[in-house]
Amino acid sequence: MPHNRALVDLSNGLPLSSLEEGQPFFGRVGDAPVYVLKRKSSVDAFSSLCSHLGGPLQDGLVDGAHVRCPWHHACFELKSGRALAAPAFNPLERYDVDVRDGTVRVTKQMPAAEPRGVASQSRNPDQGAFAIIGGGAAGFAAAHALRADGWPGRILMYSADSRAPYDRTLLTKDYLDGHFGDDRLEIAKNAFEKLGVDLELDVEVEAIEPADNLLRFSQGRTQIYDKLLLATGSRPKRLDIPGGAGSNVFTLRTLADCRRILAAVSHARRAVIIGGSFIGLEAAASLTSRGISVAVVVPQFHPMEKLLGRALSDLIIQTLSAKGVEFHFGCKPARIEGNWITLDKGDSLEADFMLVGIGVTPRIGLARSAGITIDQGVVVDEYLRTSAQNIYAAGDIVSWPYRIKEERIRTEHWVVAQRQGQTAAVNMLGSQQPLRLVPFFWSKFFDLSFRYIGHAREWDAVTIEGDLQKRNALLRYWKDGIDVAVASVGRDRDCLLAERDFYVRLRNGKDGNPA
Repeated sequence: MPHNRALVDLSNGLPLSSLEEGQPFFGRVGDAPVYVLKRKSSVDAFSSLCSHLGGPLQDGLVDGAHVRCPWHHACFELKSGRALAAPAFNPLERYDVDVRDGTVRVTKQMPAAEPRGVASQSRNPDQGAFAIIGGGAAGFAAAHALRADGWPGRILMYSADSRAPYDRTLLTKDYLDGHFGDDRLEIAKNAFEKLGVDLELDVEVEAIEPADNLLRFSQGRTQIYDKLLLATGSRPKRLDIPGGAGSNVFTLRTLADCRRILAAVSHARRAVIIGGSFIGLEAAASLTSRGISVAVVVPQFHPMEKLLGRALSDLIIQTLSAKGVEFHFGCKPARIEGNWITLDKGDSLEADFMLVGIGVTPRIGLARSAGITIDQGVVVDEYLRTSAQNIYAAGDIVSWPYRIKEERIRTEHWVVAQRQGQTAAVNMLGSQQPLRLVPFFWSKFFDLSFRYIGHAREWDAVTIEGDLQKRNALLRYWKDGIDVAVASVGRDRDCLLAERDFYVRLRNGKDGNPA
C-alpha cells in the first residue's frame, strides 16, 4: 500500500508520476484524511475516513479494488468510494481533483453522493410489497439493499421498537458512557428517511399465514406481501427470582431501555450488574466512566472464557478491575428487596439500580407458530430461505450453514445480521447469491478493544502471537489443526488479513471479497 504516514497535504500538489495505477495514495486536505486513486486517464479523491464511525482507512487493508476499515471491517470500492459491505452503507465523501502540468491537487470536498439506487430509484407501489418484520440491523440492511438493487415497489417494515432503526451496538458503549448523543445513533446518516419505507413502530405481527402470503395484526387487520423477511431479533433474558421484576431492575436492549438507565444514573451512586455477558461488562465500563460504583455478579470465575479463552477473558476482567469495577465470582442472585440484592452465598449488595445482562433469547415464536422449521433458531439455507415459500430470515434468529467447519450456527452479532439482511434482500429480488459470511464482532472496555473473526464453538488450543498484556497480540483458536477463529488486540490490520484468509477458504481459493 503506497502510504505516507506523514499524510502529505494534497492541496499543495503531488507529482502525478508518484501515483501507481489502481493503488491509493493516502494524504490529507487540511485536517481531513483523503486518498487519491489514478485509473487510466482519471484521478479521483475520496475521504479516507470510514463512513460508518470514522475508522482510518489508511490503517486498513487495500485488497485489489477494495479497501477495508480496520475498526469494524466495512468494505469500500476504491474507484467509486461506494460502500460494499456493512456496517457501512453511505459512500465515502468525494473531493474535487485538479490535474495539470503533471501535478495533482485535491482542492475541496464535493457534495455527498447518494448511496447507490437509494434516492434515484423511482417508486412504483403497483409492483407489489416486500414486508420486513423487525426494525433492527438485519431489517435496515435488507431495506437498504432492496432499494439499492432496484426494488421499486413498497417496503413494509413492522418494528416492535418505538424508534426507527438505530445502531444498538453504541448503547452499551459510547451512548451509555456519554460520548455519543442521539445524533450519532443513525445506522447510516440520513439513509433510512430516503428509502421510502412504510414503517410502523410499536407494532407486533400476531400471525403469519404462509400459504396465503398474509400477515395478521390485532383487531383483525391483515396485510398481503409478495416476499417476507423475518428479522425479529432477540429479547433479553430476565431474572426469575423474587423481586427480579422490580422497578429498579433493568435490561438493556433498546434505546428506551438505555434512557431509563440514564435517568436512574442521574441520581445514583451504586449499581449492580448481574451477568458476565458483553452487554453487562460493556455497561459496567460505561457506568464506571460516569462515576457510578459498579459491582458485577457472575456465576463463572472466568466470564467469557468459553467464547474467548482464559487469557483474553482474564485481560478483560483485569482491565475492568483496574478501573474500580468490583467482581463477585461464582455466585448468583437469590432475591431482590428494594435496593438490596442477596446472593446465593448469603452476601448482600446495596444498589440504586440493577442491570441484568444474562443473555438473550431469539424471538422465534412467530416463525414457529407459522409452521416454519426451527432448530436452535429459524432454519435457513445458504440463500437465507426458510422452509416456507417466499419467506426469508436474517439476524439473531437464524440457524445458518457456516462452511468453514460445515456446521449450522446461530450468532448474535451486529455485522453478521446486517450482511445477512443484505444477502436476503438480493435473493428476495430473484438472485441466487449464497451467503458467504465469516462472523465478525468487536467489543471495548475502557481503553481495551478487540476484534474477533470466525466461529469457535470449541477448540483444542489457543496460540498467542505478540504480548497480550501490552495490548499487542493476535490470538488463534485451533480445532483439528485448523484455525477456526482469530481475535486481535492492537493488531487491527492483522485481523483484516486473517479475515481475508477465512474468506478465501470459504470460496475454495477464489477472490475473498465479502461484499
